[in-house]
Formats: sequence, C-alpha cells, structure tokens
Amino acid sequence: MDAIVCPALNRAAAISFDLGQLADNWSELPLLPAARDYAAAISAASAGAGQRLIAHAYARYLGDLSGGQILKRLLARSLDLPPTALSFYEFPDISDISTFKATYRAAIEQAGDDLDDFDGVVEEGARAFELNIELSVALQAAADQMR
Repeated sequence: MDAIVCPALNRAAAISFDLGQLADNWSELPLLPAARDYAAAISAASAGAGQRLIAHAYARYLGDLSGGQILKRLLARSLDLPPTALSFYEFPDISDISTFKATYRAAIEQAGDDLDDFDGVVEEGARAFELNIELSVALQAAADQMR
C-alpha cells in the first residue's frame, strides 16, 4: 500500500493557501457538517490496516487529477473565486499528469489485489463519492448564503 502514498499529492499546504486567500482568519470559520462527516469517514477508514483508505485515494486523487481542472473552472465561475484561491487543483510536483495517473491507477489496482476486504473497499469507494458530492453541495449552499 506504500505505493499509493505519494508526497506530490499532498494537499494540506494548498488548502491552507487557498483558505488564506479567501479569509484573513480562516481557521476561525465554522466547519461545515459535510466536511466534518468527510473527515470522520476518512478517520474511520484508517482503522486497522487502513485498507479502506485506498477508496479515498482513488476518489480524491484520481478525481482531482482527472476532473480537477474542470472543477477549478466551475468553482471559479460559480463561486466567483480568483485563481489564487484554487491552488488545490494544481499539482506542481507532477510534470506529466497523464503518465502519473496511469502509474498511480496501477498502484491502486495492485493494492486492491492484495486486499483482505475487497468488498469493504468498494463500499468505501461508493461512500467516498457520496461524501464528495455532499461536500460540494454544502459548499455551494454556504457560498450562496454569503452572497
């Protein structure tokens, strides 16, 4: 499973930077319930050997690498965000996104071949997609309330 842990995919600094572009004291902003649910699901997925995290890696990272640029444009337009607030969707440490995605997908598939609980990871994958949708809807609603 170590092959799916890749520093080039670390997003914490980008999230922090983006939030800093949006609010001076962003750490004081309330955490949306959908974000809290997402974090709780990731924490629960890390239990035991953490195999269920494979599903979140697939949904999050391959999703951001594949559709991230589309989401970046949609967010910029629908939430009226400046490009400096969307660095989350940039991967400066990955020079060839297509090659990286293929290699990363192969690493996830290999990790899947070694699973003890394949069905649990598939179930977690469906939940990861649901959580992403719920978070997107909650963010849009919160943005609409701020206008």
